[in-house]
Amino acid sequence: MTNEMKSISKDFEMLSELSFPRQALNEQKTYGLHVFCDSSTEAYGFVMYACSDDNQSSFYEDDILRSRGRIAKCLYFDYNVYNPVLPPKVHKLTSLIIDYFHERVQHLGTGTTLNFLREQGFWIPKGLVAVKTEIRNCKVCQKYNALAYRYPKVVDMPKHHMNLVKPSDHVEIDYTGHFWVKDDISGGTVKMFVLVFTCLNIRAVHFELLQDMSTRNFILAFQRFCNMYSIPQYLYSDNAKTFIKGGNILETSLKSKEFLNEMKCQIKHIRIPLYSAWVELLGKG
Repeated sequence: MTNEMKSISKDFEMLSELSFPRQALNEQKTYGLHVFCDSSTEAYGFVMYACSDDNQSSFYEDDILRSRGRIAKCLYFDYNVYNPVLPPKVHKLTSLIIDYFHERVQHLGTGTTLNFLREQGFWIPKGLVAVKTEIRNCKVCQKYNALAYRYPKVVDMPKHHMNLVKPSDHVEIDYTGHFWVKDDISGGTVKMFVLVFTCLNIRAVHFELLQDMSTRNFILAFQRFCNMYSIPQYLYSDNAKTFIKGGNILETSLKSKEFLNEMKCQIKHIRIPLYSAWVELLGKG
């Protein structure tokens, strides 16, 4: 057995004398020699080829390991995107990189963090697992996601919120508090009111500036709204304490003969609950 090993070792010494008959090498490039061999009790065979470093999937640049991508001809990205840096999967530096870009995307999920990290020129092996493992230890995400109680059961949305209808079919109307507006003619101040129209389907808001909360001014404002958009089928009015007077005026206006003569259509008036969520949010916005 010892003699056989000695003869094999002598064969390996002849590798330095190998030559390639074809002019396939470029002296300005570095090549790697790849050898694959297989042996049995009866025969021994091998194949060997030279591979240029330009064809490898990774390379060093300024002592930084980079991955060679296939989108180098794309004009939408810079050099760092199609030749990204290859940090190790498990390393303190990799954890710091993930934490930094996770904060840059405002503590969003795993996919957003990973995509933003790759857009900045970093490609982590098994990046999805690495990012998910690191985000799992984020204290900010644990504070907002790992809640100590279960979410309450939600109820079905109202029917008029879910059906496919045209805008302004369901309209909520409400008065705001008074405003003091400067009169350019007299130079004094005049008390004005704002009538708010809110579409409950697309959350559109329309404002009408009125001199007072009379029935006539309401009818004129409602006519202008219908001329610009359409005649609603359902009209909602707020029932909050601060708008009881405005709600009573609206209901009186809708039931008045003057309104019914001008607007010859069937509009159903509905009183919405106290401090409805969609009205409060739109009013504050």
